[in-house]
Amino acid sequence: MVWGRIVAAVWLLCAGLAGAQQEVAPDPPLTSRALVQARLERAAATIDQARGQGALGDLDAVLKSEYLTPDLSDWAHHLRARALVSAGRGSEAEALARQRYAGAASGYNFKSLISILALRQRWAAGAQVMLDVPKARISDLNAVALPVVETILNGLERAGDKPLYAKVLAKLTSEGYQGLYGGKTDDTLRLRHIAVLTGAGQLPQAVQEAKFLETPAAFVALLADRRFEPLWALPEIAALTPQLMQERVRARADALVARGISHGGEALEAVRGLRAAGDPLKAAQVAADAVGPVRRRQGGARYAKAILLERAYAFADLGRVKDAAAVFDVILKQFPEEPIAVKLASARVLEGAGQAKAALAVLETLDMEGLSAPAQAVALAVTACAQAVLGQKELAAEARDELAALGLNAAPAALEAALCARDDAGARALVLAWLSKPELRGAAVAALQLYEEPRTVLPAQLDRRRRLRALIASADVQAAVFPHGRTMAWSFQRATAVSY
Repeated sequence: MVWGRIVAAVWLLCAGLAGAQQEVAPDPPLTSRALVQARLERAAATIDQARGQGALGDLDAVLKSEYLTPDLSDWAHHLRARALVSAGRGSEAEALARQRYAGAASGYNFKSLISILALRQRWAAGAQVMLDVPKARISDLNAVALPVVETILNGLERAGDKPLYAKVLAKLTSEGYQGLYGGKTDDTLRLRHIAVLTGAGQLPQAVQEAKFLETPAAFVALLADRRFEPLWALPEIAALTPQLMQERVRARADALVARGISHGGEALEAVRGLRAAGDPLKAAQVAADAVGPVRRRQGGARYAKAILLERAYAFADLGRVKDAAAVFDVILKQFPEEPIAVKLASARVLEGAGQAKAALAVLETLDMEGLSAPAQAVALAVTACAQAVLGQKELAAEARDELAALGLNAAPAALEAALCARDDAGARALVLAWLSKPELRGAAVAALQLYEEPRTVLPAQLDRRRRLRALIASADVQAAVFPHGRTMAWSFQRATAVSY
């Protein structure tokens, strides 16, 4: 027996040594562009795991390769800067990014510099770099994704740097920043600018900016959020009734379709506008017509995916759940690299249509622990609602407890889960806590509006909406809303103006 144990131990030791030798075996030489790209993808994955130091070896090898093409060179240098930040060498990373942009001014290198400054939380430096871009090179600024720009703006807000915050917003709106996929200046940025102008007493300028707003969410904020109260009495703003706003959204969508959609941003805006204006059937048709041409254009894949998602939502608006599910399947087949958002959207539609088991089956294909906090919130809300429908109260309660652990940033999802559980007291407490957080009040006020109900509403959904309306109308919630906003009746559906 002892001898057997010794043999086994020796065998395990040898196996371990063999495994160790296999782990440290050198990588094959980089003898093609494909191998260079594969090594870069491995480095990117290593950085995403917060192991920047471990990626530097791969990146150094790639940067010495004769098969490194110009496009991959930009990516390699950007990844090296990210790896340096992750490894605690932020100053070196910033110097590298600045050197790249100074030596070869391009949208990609500018995007790299801004993202490195954002990673380092150098908000003022990032803002100044954006301000220094001449109008003639607005394409460089447009290479920066909207979330990165908003990260810098949020950092300036938290730092209390109001002058720099205002300057950046003025530049973005006046020079037509569109971001990577927008096609126009995003309404959220324009609303920020309108809020700055209103707070500074520049009401005529604020009114002029308000004329460019085109989305339901922006209209709701403009008329319901008290940051904009000084504008409400002005004739131009007072004339903006909810019905007129819906007509503006519809007119904009119809105009885009009539003149011929020129790029993915316009297609997406048209489809969303038609849904918001209460015509999901035409939205689905426009999406079907647009998605092919959009995808064939350079950089059109991301637009195409978003347009298909809107087509699925349009079918859900019509109560055609099977058609919506078929579109989700198409998206997963055509865009297999980004399944999480699609699966979450599919699960929400299925749960909303009363197909609780099918919704849970979709969620079971996701790694919950690997999801971001916002994605976890959506998944947990769907889980709580689906389990409540199935009578699994304990499982629903567990999901709600996990939602609560995510904090008030998950309040919209937690509110939906409370309504599903028919927990009116819990929903009320959540709303009051939500309104108590200054940084979250805008979203809370937008959620506490009286929106148009969908044409096809199942009994379970109808019960949730009735409970929410009763909650919104209650005296204590209205008293909590009043200092920060007002509740109004809207022609838009909740799904087209508020999301979680």
